[in-house]
Amino acid sequence: DNCLVLGMFKIMNALLARYHRREDQDPLTPEEIESANVAALPMWVFSFVWSVGATVGASGRKKLEAFVRQRAEDGGFAEHMPPAEMQIYDYCYDQDELVWKDW
Repeated sequence: DNCLVLGMFKIMNALLARYHRREDQDPLTPEEIESANVAALPMWVFSFVWSVGATVGASGRKKLEAFVRQRAEDGGFAEHMPPAEMQIYDYCYDQDELVWKDW
């Protein structure tokens, strides 16, 4: 559904706001650019979980998590996923420390 994708990009846009600079502001520092590069895929995962993934119930969450983790493994971006100790819904991404943390 287009609304779910739009919601995902709105979340992602909000998460990326810290990296946006207006013309009257100093450009991003090299450290900020590196942080944005490191955080981009985890923030995409977070945005997906809390938009598309928010539409499923408790039993659907387990199925969706298994599906997403398998696709991440197959696609080569499993290292950007939250740790498997808890459900993906139990984590948020800390952009300051560039790590997944439990809520």
